[in-house]
Amino acid sequence: PNNFEPDKELEDYHFSDLTLYRPDYSKRYYDDKYVVTGHTPTFKIREDGQPLIYEENGHIAIDCGCIYGMKLAAYCLDTQQAFYVDSLQPPKKKKEKK
Repeated sequence: PNNFEPDKELEDYHFSDLTLYRPDYSKRYYDDKYVVTGHTPTFKIREDGQPLIYEENGHIAIDCGCIYGMKLAAYCLDTQQAFYVDSLQPPKKKKEKK
């Protein structure tokens, strides 16, 4: 389940709304805002399975699987530029999408 609603203002969310629920990345929640998230590795979101920042449907997902031995990412909202460094963790086998 997710907890994002297009007509709900940011200040109306509780901290747990933003930390305990994952958004539906196939759904655009806001026409004039981005939902920036981590915690869901992008290789599980992206159709190509790559550990790169996901930017679609008004989402910017930045968890590129560093803990899985992939990449640590940062994203500049002002310039829309992505930055990556390789993980120091040995690569872990990826689980298949369900």
